[in-house]
Amino acid sequence: LWVDGFSGLLASDYCTEYAVEKTFLALPNYSQISDLRPFIRNWLHSEQGQNWLMARNLIDQVSLDPMPEQACGPDTPRPLIEITEPAEGSTQQNEVVVRGSVDAPNFSHYRVGFGVSHDPGGWGVVQGDTSQRISNDVLGVIDLTEYENGPMTIRVIVYDTAGNSAERRAHFYLEKRPPTPTPTPEPADEPNPGRGNNRSSTPQPGGDD
Repeated sequence: LWVDGFSGLLASDYCTEYAVEKTFLALPNYSQISDLRPFIRNWLHSEQGQNWLMARNLIDQVSLDPMPEQACGPDTPRPLIEITEPAEGSTQQNEVVVRGSVDAPNFSHYRVGFGVSHDPGGWGVVQGDTSQRISNDVLGVIDLTEYENGPMTIRVIVYDTAGNSAERRAHFYLEKRPPTPTPTPEPADEPNPGRGNNRSSTPQPGGDD
């Protein structure tokens, strides 16, 4: 299902910017007396249930949250995540300054990460959890001098007090400045060996044969 990453509701035209695709387990209810699905879901969180999921290669593939049944509407709370720098597709040098805005209903904190390539397999830290709303200002700074030139990604994640989150990414290219060459000092003037000597080293006319 496509769901709104922040509210957890089904994605709709009112919440497309943070929509993510998630896979859920459709839990059947075989009882006509009570709803057994919460008990099944609790079992899936137990050690035995985790082993059951792992044996079927589902441990990292499915969400154990209940499937959403409602879609977000015009009044659904929306977070604010803007990345103004680095601009999408831009070329950056050694130090990258991340600028933008972060806010959300019931705002808790934000964090900024970076990854190598435009589809990173892991993330490093640009700015750790920061419980301050930011409006068009610096979100974090990172020095990428030690990394190879090539595609990079910045992501900004905003969290609310209930643990809901939404993220936005910016893709750019790292092209580092070459190191500044160290100026070579000019050699000091060497003393003239003939200075202070009244005798000339050049033969003089009229000398002995």
